[in-house]
Amino acid sequence: MIAAPRPNLVEQGNCLAPGSEADLWISTVESMPFGQSKPYDATERLVQAYKLADNRYTRLQILSLFVKIFNKSQLQEIVPGILKRQIDDARRHADLRGPGKPSIPPEIRRMRLEATKTDHFLDFICSSSLLQDVSSEERCKDHCTIFSLSDPNNTEHSKSCDHEHDLSCHECARLACV
Repeated sequence: MIAAPRPNLVEQGNCLAPGSEADLWISTVESMPFGQSKPYDATERLVQAYKLADNRYTRLQILSLFVKIFNKSQLQEIVPGILKRQIDDARRHADLRGPGKPSIPPEIRRMRLEATKTDHFLDFICSSSLLQDVSSEERCKDHCTIFSLSDPNNTEHSKSCDHEHDLSCHECARLACV
């Protein structure tokens, strides 16, 4: 970011462009050649540290140190191969946590599956109610979706199906209504 101008520059800005001193200052600074010059030695060292970082959280932390100094195209020239998403993430990190502050990776908790729960899941998957729709050798269902969703114990919701089915079940007129 650009430091505030000295008081005499502010007075000169008032004389040259009363009421738009800030615009004059911004256009003057943008027209100066130092914006296009080679990045400072410190920035080069940070880029080297960025390239040598061992994980993405460390790279994010390093990039957040100098991401607000340059625009996206300048950063892509300074750090070859960097994505705009990474630049946006580093700017967000600098805003939320502060530039250079450590990033806290999400905590991953793993649990060992219990044998009884695994057996219960396998029994459910292998149950006849799930396996009756598709046989093990075929890709096509034994009956239409209307029949498989029907309830044989309830006469109002019980549907019969007595025709052969292809992959899309063209013969079942009620299938289109689902």
